[in-house]
Amino acid sequence: MRRATGVLLIAAICALSGAALAGAAPKHERTALPRPEVALQRALAVFRPQLADPSYRIHGKVDPRGATALLRNLAASVRQLSPADRRLAEAILARPTDSGKGNYTAPKGDFRHKCFTNFCVHWVRSTHDAPSLADKNPKNHTPDWIDKVKSVMSEVWNREVVDFGYGAPKSDGNSGSHRGGNPSPKIDIFVQDVGRQGLYGYCTSDDPRIQVRNDISAYCVFDDDFSKKQFGGAATGLAALKVTAAHEFNHAIQFNYDAFEDLWFLEATATNMEADVYPAIHDNYQYFAASPLSKTNPHRPIDRWSPQDGTQYGSWIFFRFLAEYFTDTTHPIATPPDPAFVHEIWHDAKATPGTIDGGEYSTEAIETFLGAHSEDFPSVFRQFGVANAAPAAWYKDGAQFHSRAGQSYAVNTVDGDTTGSADLGMTHMSNNYWFFKPGAGATTFGVDADFPSAVRSPRGAVVSFDTSGALVAQQEIVLDGDGVGSLAGVTFDGTVGKVIVVVTNASTRFTQCNTVANPPFFSCFGKPRDDSTANGYQLDLSAP
Repeated sequence: MRRATGVLLIAAICALSGAALAGAAPKHERTALPRPEVALQRALAVFRPQLADPSYRIHGKVDPRGATALLRNLAASVRQLSPADRRLAEAILARPTDSGKGNYTAPKGDFRHKCFTNFCVHWVRSTHDAPSLADKNPKNHTPDWIDKVKSVMSEVWNREVVDFGYGAPKSDGNSGSHRGGNPSPKIDIFVQDVGRQGLYGYCTSDDPRIQVRNDISAYCVFDDDFSKKQFGGAATGLAALKVTAAHEFNHAIQFNYDAFEDLWFLEATATNMEADVYPAIHDNYQYFAASPLSKTNPHRPIDRWSPQDGTQYGSWIFFRFLAEYFTDTTHPIATPPDPAFVHEIWHDAKATPGTIDGGEYSTEAIETFLGAHSEDFPSVFRQFGVANAAPAAWYKDGAQFHSRAGQSYAVNTVDGDTTGSADLGMTHMSNNYWFFKPGAGATTFGVDADFPSAVRSPRGAVVSFDTSGALVAQQEIVLDGDGVGSLAGVTFDGTVGKVIVVVTNASTRFTQCNTVANPPFFSCFGKPRDDSTANGYQLDLSAP
């Protein structure tokens, strides 16, 4: 689900299960799921807040893009609930056309739907769930907003399925009739005033096979107008409909690959899809503050899923980087990035059809993809760190980002004949930065690195900018097997505006997959092996 900037989330999302599924293996099967009663309480906090336990209630706004994961977990565990709790869960999981509080409250005679080539769109003609019934352009006995939903969904389908080559969402013919809410095996899109619950929309599943397979069908719900009154600062109206459809429909596609993939991977790739389908709408730039391009916190792991900071949305820029990196060797690229590369990663992450064997988890699939293209994760991830230090010089649209990694960090002045040191800890799959500028008498710059051993995948680089701020050079700090290396003779005189030392922890090693019960979550719901201590990465600096 897409998430708006500055959202405070419910304590329910923080209070997860105490036990993961048994039989965890290096290859992921089902990721760690919350206990059934916890899954129910988390969903109640969003959809029936008056019924939620006080400890799970919302303190602030609902995550507008957070319902997909909540409902997925509830659907997977509904059969394990008590009879009374199961009835509550089934009411939450019901399609809007099903009877019950929270669904369409309009008389059934006001229910409408139209089925098109690949999908069906549902709406009502009365109550707050009704879209504007204006029928002017075109005048065709269908509300103009529904015409827009049809047009947008047709474009999204053509881009994601036809042009980009993703498999279509799985048929939902096994899901029942739902009082007219499932008139065909095509995916169903419901228009409903979910903005009153703080939601832009969501996709979820009522596939009866969810207990025994990871590839399942889905249906989606979109808000009925995306009004500025309800959503404020981010995209609203037609623009919000477009990026919501691109994002949420991509979740429906993902559910046919592996609905139980790592949460960060589901969200980051769906957020990246917004830019693939609608490159002129920059709504996902709002997530840069929680991304590797953050001005203040660029050092969070890209595979972090957290209800507090939303890194899972900001990590979309990593998949944008990969697409641009492999589209051309010259950067910024002149053409749109090729979405086939991210699709290839999803193909590697695909579950074994008809089973709960998830195959490779997110980070494994990324490494498989890189290996198939004669690359390795540490080298590519170091280059990712360099690109984020100078996005305008590297990304196709980087000049429009208005955010650089560590942009708010202090810039240290280094005079000639000066030495110094810098130490820090580094979390896995992250980059961090030191900024320096030449002072009196400085002519050259050197750095000696003492990082963890090669098995932990450290990397380093020095990036130089002229006085106009233009990127002029980047050089790798070559490390030996013990993580020791140096770089000397870097130009550091009056022609240099600043030098950035990029430090990389590219470790993708995890242990105890499917056992971590409380957020933040990382790849395979496991524990990172190589998050370093405060002085794990040591630098000695000199300007002789």
